[in-house]
Amino acid sequence: MSLLRLQNLRFRRGSFQGTVPFLEIPAGTITGVFGASGSGKSSLLEAIGGFLPLEAGEIWAADRRIDGLPPEKRQTATVFQRSALFPHLNIEQNIAFGLALRGEPAAARLEQARLWLRKVGLEGLGERAASQISEGQAQRVALARALVVGFPVLLLDEPFSALDTHTRHGLRELVKNLVEEHQVAALLVSHDPEDVYAMATQVIEQDKGLVRWAGPVGEWKPLV
Repeated sequence: MSLLRLQNLRFRRGSFQGTVPFLEIPAGTITGVFGASGSGKSSLLEAIGGFLPLEAGEIWAADRRIDGLPPEKRQTATVFQRSALFPHLNIEQNIAFGLALRGEPAAARLEQARLWLRKVGLEGLGERAASQISEGQAQRVALARALVVGFPVLLLDEPFSALDTHTRHGLRELVKNLVEEHQVAALLVSHDPEDVYAMATQVIEQDKGLVRWAGPVGEWKPLV
């Protein structure tokens, strides 16, 4: 089942124009978006999330067309290069933030936050402040915060680039397992081909806003 589908996308930032003719991402899989800096990778995620307007095209998520909706209605969750945790909230409260916005009862939010702390390997750290954990741990919290709300689409914008090699390897495996377990469609932006090879089933390679290559990751040889 295709959970995210892009058709004839065209988006613009200033003089830069990006296009994606067609892309389908099945549930439980990760698609890599690879390219040099300035190739349009992050702009594509912003267009899907609703933060960069489309000039043309359609975006479908879980059989629902979302390109005409505001960001908060699209049901896409994003993990960025930096975790961007809320400093005034503890770890449990950070994870449960989206549930609080949705009006979930406090007891249910706490239960879900603690469940996700176990899922991302941080059980027992829920009452710590964001400043009291490492960047790798903070990215695990950001991942839990993105997935706990149950949205069908997960957007990963260079989520490992600020991490050391050991931490990066552990997070790659964690993300891949959680995407499969929860059957979301994930789009991973990276400038490191090893991220794509380790996690993705298919890849699109962008250059100056154009898709220069698209297909199974096993057939891919980076152009840049």
